[in-house]
Amino acid sequence: MLTSLSTIFILSLFAQTTASAEDSGFELKGNFDLGIAIISGNSKSANSALNYDFSYLRSVHKLDFDFHYQGVRDTDQTTDISTTSSRLYRSSLQYNYYFSGDKETYLWTNIANRQDHPSGLISRINAGSGLGYHFLIGEDIDLNFEIGASYVDEEKVSSLSESTVTRFAIDFSWPINDNLSINSSSEFLSSADIETYVQDFNLRYSLEDNWYLQFSNNTAYDAYPSAGSLTTDSRFNLTLGTSF
Repeated sequence: MLTSLSTIFILSLFAQTTASAEDSGFELKGNFDLGIAIISGNSKSANSALNYDFSYLRSVHKLDFDFHYQGVRDTDQTTDISTTSSRLYRSSLQYNYYFSGDKETYLWTNIANRQDHPSGLISRINAGSGLGYHFLIGEDIDLNFEIGASYVDEEKVSSLSESTVTRFAIDFSWPINDNLSINSSSEFLSSADIETYVQDFNLRYSLEDNWYLQFSNNTAYDAYPSAGSLTTDSRFNLTLGTSF
């Protein structure tokens, strides 16, 4: 219910503000990449990763959506029964309103969800708002800083938590040259009983016709993990994708 109501609120706010925008120009971009590794022989498993990012910018209004999946499926050689040993779902929707045409200071509001059942996280939903600041270092390096408050509804195998937390996020983008670029995003959620940190690091090599090869690392830290789980997870993937 929290997810659907927050999503409706963001989309409604975006529709109302863009409808009154004087500037009819817009910028639309996104990317999709997929990677699959299949192992056979002494062991049999399939590792997969899927990432989808979408961004819409019009005047001083911006809408971002992303969805990510990572999974490992193992097959018992004697029984031929397959089970999922690791599965991660992540998604988020965010609206930014820039206070001026230079697109530096902005108001953000978002809704996000994370599920990682094998590590004991059934669902973590967070929705909030706050202020952000964007600036350039030189001509190419983009930095975004965001701070605000979020409401978190978290369900783990061993516990349930609801809390208003401080949210701090950093996005970093650096095109090293015409073919190679680095993108990194980090998010901190902190309160008395919820403390998490998630970072995505992507190294992308551009191919022909808007195709690219990407090496990714996702690191997730939870100061209060589910019983029997570790505090830190780290995943690596190599994917092939296209952008528009």
